[in-house]
Amino acid sequence: LVIEGIEGLVHISEMSWTRRIKRSLAFLQPVSWSADCSTITIRAELVLWLAPCLAKLQARLLARTLSGTPNPQSTELGMQHDIAVLGSGSWGTALAIAQVSAGRSVLLWSRRAERAAEISRNRHVAPYLPSDISLPDGITVTNDLADCRDAAIILSVTPAQAMRATLTALGRANRLILCCKGVERGTGALMPVAAKEALPSAEIFMLSGPNFAGEVARGMPAAATVAGPTLDSAAALANDLATPSLRLY
Repeated sequence: LVIEGIEGLVHISEMSWTRRIKRSLAFLQPVSWSADCSTITIRAELVLWLAPCLAKLQARLLARTLSGTPNPQSTELGMQHDIAVLGSGSWGTALAIAQVSAGRSVLLWSRRAERAAEISRNRHVAPYLPSDISLPDGITVTNDLADCRDAAIILSVTPAQAMRATLTALGRANRLILCCKGVERGTGALMPVAAKEALPSAEIFMLSGPNFAGEVARGMPAAATVAGPTLDSAAALANDLATPSLRLY
């Protein structure tokens, strides 16, 4: 689906869905169809009419990625672990689950060894997330920061006051995304400043909602914003972290 003025594609490979969406769009007079009916170009103001169809299609695509189909959007993630998430609270775990839904290998770091062992054994992070939300098999839980250093992308989701110490102990990172907000007590430093002092060579980004961790963990549609050193680098990262249910801008 190509919406004029909005970048993004949804590939419709199942003809039953193509026919259903085509019937739904018959009275909207879309701008054009591709020859094989797999791509529709419509006016942006008509996108709300498509919401029910696209929600169902998105659920099908999510189920497909959970079954192990590779995500075509991931182009740079090929290291031992695609993603490392530092912090096993509600938001860190929700982001880890979202990344697994896109077919990526995820390492979830927990500060306390006994907590890491418990999460790995039970596959739950209660009370941070409801007990019916469990960790998919694609998430590996660890208490060792050394396991996380070589991940292609590291998400720091620790409390703000613990972030500097955690990143200093980490030692190195390729692309580092800060998913916590706050001001460091004692120094008055914002999170990007403290992170850069802890890891001077890392490329540092910020990810911000507003989001609800439970909704993201359940695969409900959500969006967030990524900021980085340049617009191009932020856009590339947003593309690498996009999932079927979590859109990044």
